[in-house]
Amino acid sequence: MYIIPMQHLKESVGTASRVVLFLLLLCPLLGQAQIGVSPRMLVVNLDEQPRGHSFRLLNMSERDVEVEVSLANWTMDEQNQPVVIAPEPDSLDQWLIVNPLRFSVPAGQSQTVRLAFRPQQQLAAGEYRSMLYFTQIVDPETEDTAMFRSRFRIGAAIYAHTGANIEDLTTGDFALRSDVASPALLLDVDNRGNRHLRMDGVWSLWHRDAYPGDDGWRLDSAMLRPDAALPDGMLALGKLSSTPVLPGTQRTLVTGLDLPPAEQRQWPLDVLLVVQGRLGEQQLQQRIELPAASLFSAQAKRQQDQDGG
Repeated sequence: MYIIPMQHLKESVGTASRVVLFLLLLCPLLGQAQIGVSPRMLVVNLDEQPRGHSFRLLNMSERDVEVEVSLANWTMDEQNQPVVIAPEPDSLDQWLIVNPLRFSVPAGQSQTVRLAFRPQQQLAAGEYRSMLYFTQIVDPETEDTAMFRSRFRIGAAIYAHTGANIEDLTTGDFALRSDVASPALLLDVDNRGNRHLRMDGVWSLWHRDAYPGDDGWRLDSAMLRPDAALPDGMLALGKLSSTPVLPGTQRTLVTGLDLPPAEQRQWPLDVLLVVQGRLGEQQLQQRIELPAASLFSAQAKRQQDQDGG
């Protein structure tokens, strides 16, 4: 699920970590209001004659909202950003039926939007995509200018596939980018298959000499909370990027390393960066030994520049 204030839209949708389960505040006039969509995305097997699929828009604000629903064909650009493209005869937006298309959601309530998959012809094996947009309708004659500028547009991704899954991909090794303010892991992926792929896994940073081995520790989802206590020897932990790599595309996946602020670090000279996960059926496993200072060189330089050093 994606969110973009309307004034920033250029017929594209903003990105998100896992295509988003919840939405943050969109309009400052709504105070701490929230608008949410569930599920975060939808993957449908057309060979199983799908029925009963739906999305729910939740209005957690203190005022009613008027919403219009629409569909669009989309792809990912080279910067891993979803962008709207022109419809094609067999693109999902041409044969996906949505109901209702316009509705009002009272404050504190929700609205269900139901889907019906009705292809008009025999589909070739592969994946079909559409973005389901929820756009706030604001009457400029009754709402003030600030409200009109801040209206929301939310996109929920829908993937529908049919036929055999052909997985054919090539990846390189993870590379560490540390010459920027926020260090990141980069992975080049060439997806020659017929469905999208996304990483599922974690990265962890350890005292180099304290790593217990791949079988020496077990991931607990609670460890991913910002205030979670980490195992002895572990310095930081995070999830790998879940940005999709669409069929027939080559992309570089970027996973930002969320590291503690400098004043909270008491780290050794050398650290070990460990990647564990999967991309489709391919296992992702890599260790990178490096000086701890190399992770923060760009941050230190930026702070020095700010301090006038």
